[in-house]
Amino acid sequence: MHKLIFTNLLVSLGLCLTLSAEAQIETENILYEQNFAEPGFPSGWTTNDISGQNVIWSWCADPTTGQTNGCPAIWAGGNNNQIPFLANSAENGFLTLDSDAFTGISQPHISQLTSPPFDFSMEDTVWVKFETHLGVFNLTPNGNAILRVSNNGGMSWQIFNCFPEFPLEVGTVDNRWSVNPKTIYFNVSEVAAFQSSVIFQWQWKGQEEYHWSIDDFQVSGSDPRPAVDLVLRKNTFLIPENAIIPGFEIAPISFGVKITNQGSQPQSEINISIAIVNDNNEIVYADTLIHEILSVDEESDLLLFENTFTPPNTPAVYEGIYTLLADSPDATPDNNQQTFSFEISENMIAKERQIVPRRSTAPLDNEWTQQEPHSWAWGNYFFLKNGLGKLATSATFSIANAEVLGGKSINLTLFEWTDLDNNKMAEASERNLVAFGEYDINGSEPGDGFLTVPLLAFPGTAELKNNQGYLLMLEYFADDPTDLFINYSEEHDYQTTLDYFANTETTRFASMLGIGNPITDATYSSLAFGFDRIPMVRLETAAIVGTQNILPAVFQVKISPNPTAKDIGIDFDFPEIIPTVTVNLYNQSGKLLSTQKLVSVQNERKIIDGSQLSSGIYYIEIRTDAGRRTMRVIKVE
Repeated sequence: MHKLIFTNLLVSLGLCLTLSAEAQIETENILYEQNFAEPGFPSGWTTNDISGQNVIWSWCADPTTGQTNGCPAIWAGGNNNQIPFLANSAENGFLTLDSDAFTGISQPHISQLTSPPFDFSMEDTVWVKFETHLGVFNLTPNGNAILRVSNNGGMSWQIFNCFPEFPLEVGTVDNRWSVNPKTIYFNVSEVAAFQSSVIFQWQWKGQEEYHWSIDDFQVSGSDPRPAVDLVLRKNTFLIPENAIIPGFEIAPISFGVKITNQGSQPQSEINISIAIVNDNNEIVYADTLIHEILSVDEESDLLLFENTFTPPNTPAVYEGIYTLLADSPDATPDNNQQTFSFEISENMIAKERQIVPRRSTAPLDNEWTQQEPHSWAWGNYFFLKNGLGKLATSATFSIANAEVLGGKSINLTLFEWTDLDNNKMAEASERNLVAFGEYDINGSEPGDGFLTVPLLAFPGTAELKNNQGYLLMLEYFADDPTDLFINYSEEHDYQTTLDYFANTETTRFASMLGIGNPITDATYSSLAFGFDRIPMVRLETAAIVGTQNILPAVFQVKISPNPTAKDIGIDFDFPEIIPTVTVNLYNQSGKLLSTQKLVSVQNERKIIDGSQLSSGIYYIEIRTDAGRRTMRVIKVE
């Protein structure tokens, strides 16, 4: 995207982009190769399960066949969205452990794939390389899916962790799959160099996971990695703290990036650029920096660009493009560029802009005791620097499985929150309720659309403040173990941005997660499902017009009976005569059903006709020159 624009940008900035037709030539010292192209296991290769459950590796002839003839299933739907194994020679066969094929096992399997012994007694350097794809469900592969290397017949082993990028606990449906394929390099010289009998063993501890597939195994007498392989990862650059920024919150945006050298040679004079492109494909901002030296296997500190960008205060969509260039052609140029987007709106604030492809999630069942209702809350943190003079008016959200939730309710709740104990957790005692909206699921809501509910002030006003943090939470009050799945976006990763704020002694957060019963008492965690899983929960604001002060408590207003099967009675007990009182009746969706103006009110009872109201939740809003109050009333048959 915007490749032509970016190429012109590089030229205009005076950067030298070398496009060599010659491939990078590396002197390879390959000691052993195995592509698993012949039917069955190669000579000397074995498999076993030391748990005694016979969960063993198999040979697959074709990754596209699905779960048959020793091949793993293709997990293409739901939350998985996987495609067949993409190793370089996977179409000619590979080895796989289909953990999912062994259902009902009583304990985790500990399955091993073992090579024959190799003689490296003449080698002072030994590297291994292989391509792999793995999916987990119950146990993390971090520390459980490993390569073990022995030089003494298996009496002792040196362990190499194949998937350190996974969390230590799987925890959610979002930590399931590795890259497909992931190319793994290990320098095993410490255990294998100058040794005459070296054994390689892949070991996986898991229980009813998906699969672990391996292909294109290679042992080299030198570093097999390409000389130039710079990497710019998704979660290693600055982005704005919100993806949709209301005009009243526009501020200078800082840019910065971390880069990694995973090639075999140090890199110098690395050019890094940032460009902002508007929705007319015009470059509205550009900056560059040069990083002098990056050693092998080194990740840089956050490299900050000197200049900031302040968007105009007009609705627009922008794309940011980070790009890095080495002074020689990079072996994997696809990971040298990352993009992000943000939007200027009139009044909406959000941490995501789109959900393509759409994802949905809910906590795993083990977060609750057996048969405990699956109540949970997921939402976003918004810090407003210029909230004064604004009201929180509505919340927009997206859920995935309304068809099984008809008749159940969810709340959209706005809290003021300050992390008083600096533990990055939002305890119930730290949350101050500002406004809420309630939504009854009817079961026909589309799983790929948005819903909007008005936010009604509680107890008095939804007026926002300056320099205040807010939580907008989608709360699911469950009465059984049926799960609510909330849609989310993977478009933005806030990890580096949050770290940057923390380093400048400024507190910011992304999404917040709470689990438990009652959900109103649960502590919300800022770790949530990770910093790149952002729930579809957005806040709409508006400028304050008219009286918005809270009606003082001495002005007593009571609804009786409540619930009511007939009319709605409102009793006023004011300490003084109020010249004008406006009574508004709203339905659950925030639609204004009626307005009545009362004059010279002090002590009296007002009746609202309820004969035409269906059963459900309604809101009474009392507006006076002394302030405003909103109360809930339930109509029953």
